[in-house]
Amino acid sequence: MPNKKAAYELTHIIFYLSEYGRRDPQVSKAAITSLEFAGILSYLDQNADLLAEVCVALRFAGVTPSPIWEDWIEREMHRFAIETGPQVSTQDNYHDYFVGNWLMAVSGRKMFTKEMSFDRMGFWRADGFSGPLREMSECMFQLEDQRSSDWTLMRPHVEDCLTEIGHDILSEAERSSDKFPEFFAGFARTGLRGVAI
Repeated sequence: MPNKKAAYELTHIIFYLSEYGRRDPQVSKAAITSLEFAGILSYLDQNADLLAEVCVALRFAGVTPSPIWEDWIEREMHRFAIETGPQVSTQDNYHDYFVGNWLMAVSGRKMFTKEMSFDRMGFWRADGFSGPLREMSECMFQLEDQRSSDWTLMRPHVEDCLTEIGHDILSEAERSSDKFPEFFAGFARTGLRGVAI
């Protein structure tokens, strides 16, 4: 599985270098590509928290993120439930809610549309669909020496391993970036075949 921790660290580096959007972070094209790869990764994992951070970082770097990503985050923000009262758990999804709404703000969309309270609040993300990232990883692992870094060759094999919803999410991820074949080449990890771990 790709390294989500490294993806979060990359977004935070962009936040700091840009002084949270107040200056051009002057990052390289390779850094932008890495952010796009992290966006594809998080979309395939249906990780709204990471994807929102990626989109904010891209905007701070002067790049407009994929509308597929930002539209999905906006829909997810509308699906949040907010509970109030003294007994409400705060072991919730507040970070997802905050970062998603931060993206809404920096992209000029309506933010924090849910009714708030002065009482204790819990922020709960609605159950969603499991993304196909794990299924894709398992499929590539099982192919062993038959796997290739060529997305055109691997697409039928990967699609055969996915649920219908997983297939739809993969199709959207592929449409979200013209760098998807390049992302897949790294994701396939064909250079690690035969390496002892």
